[in-house]
Amino acid sequence: MSAEKYRDKGNTKKECLGLLKLSLHYAQKGKGILWLAEKFFHAAIAVSSQYLIDGGRLKACCKYFYGTFLLDKYPDADTEEPFSILTEVRDIAIGKDWMFYEVDDVIAVPTTTLFCATAIKLHHVLLSEARACSKKDPGKAERLARLAERRARDGNDIPKTAEAIIEIGINQLAMNNLNNAQKTFEKAFKIYTDSDYVEGLCTTKMHMAAVMQKLGEHEHAARLLTEMGALAMENNLRLQLGKALHLLGELHLKRERPELGTQHLAEAFQCFMGTSWDQQGQSELAPIDGDGVDMDVIYKDSTGEKYIEEAEQSRLMMAISSGQEKMASFFNILRSAGSCSVSKIKIIEWKLSNAGWWVERLHHRFVPCMCSAHNRTPLDILRIQLDNANAKKIEGAESTNLDRMQDVEDITKLRSDINDFELGSINESK
Repeated sequence: MSAEKYRDKGNTKKECLGLLKLSLHYAQKGKGILWLAEKFFHAAIAVSSQYLIDGGRLKACCKYFYGTFLLDKYPDADTEEPFSILTEVRDIAIGKDWMFYEVDDVIAVPTTTLFCATAIKLHHVLLSEARACSKKDPGKAERLARLAERRARDGNDIPKTAEAIIEIGINQLAMNNLNNAQKTFEKAFKIYTDSDYVEGLCTTKMHMAAVMQKLGEHEHAARLLTEMGALAMENNLRLQLGKALHLLGELHLKRERPELGTQHLAEAFQCFMGTSWDQQGQSELAPIDGDGVDMDVIYKDSTGEKYIEEAEQSRLMMAISSGQEKMASFFNILRSAGSCSVSKIKIIEWKLSNAGWWVERLHHRFVPCMCSAHNRTPLDILRIQLDNANAKKIEGAESTNLDRMQDVEDITKLRSDINDFELGSINESK
């Protein structure tokens, strides 16, 4: 074992790197061997404490890898221990251009500074904690998101900085601090625009639309969601397009326009499931510049991934919207049932067999009803039935005569063919 060999030689640095290499090796194995990786991490940290020539760089690297190991391999565990370890590493690395490895090191990792890498890991932990407590305590979540923003700036990571800013805006929106939330989302939108990050632009427009809805500016919200959908469509972002359609459907439903809501939610469901879309012309989502876009391209991606959870949410909201769409006709039929026998029959059928009251069936035409809409007595129904029976008899007789005529024509033609054949045979014999 190389670590033991270097320990016998008194080479503390090589011994530590050997232990670190073993710990990283076993960290890639299954859960049953992670305890061994953890043992080697502890051993590497202990040995690195004896190597102080580099000012603590080697020890900081070992602690960074151990903190990352705890975060990656135990995602459901408490993040307090890895957070404290990474915070300690960051504090040690402030103002130092420590790289992860030197030319003669055994470990080969990306060429970034230890400080920046640690800051990004801390950003991840802080943002996860912020999202975990955003529903119960949005104030605390906002403070954690602000810390995450600082760590992302320390790591010089622009997309992660904007991600933290969006989380700040989400919690401000949850606390009904609408003006600040709007400014925060605009700040994130500017960052994403400068970096030309389309997914971030879609996400920001989605949250800006939520602010507009709370401010009562529903037309502005619909325009933002339409722009989001057009942007996602142009860049083949199926998930973002589905979200835009879903939110547009919910917006129309809140504005008591369930017919549009049902349409957009159905389109969102198809989009999340990756199925073909035959209603391209019926959607309000058109590109801003008016150029035609082939919607099918979005669904013919290489992965064929289905977003099941989002699709189920769209399907549920589509059912609610469809029910709202039928609500007015239900109240109308209840109102008319007092004087309309057809309405009574429809309600009874709906209660007994869940038959849709909004569907006009053939037997409803033969229900006597004296209301102003139908105005037919039992004698009128009998007359209609007799007329229909006579019409069927006449049609049957005509079809029979037509068949007979066809038979006569066929026999005449057959006789003509026979005569022609006989004449031909006589001529040949002569």
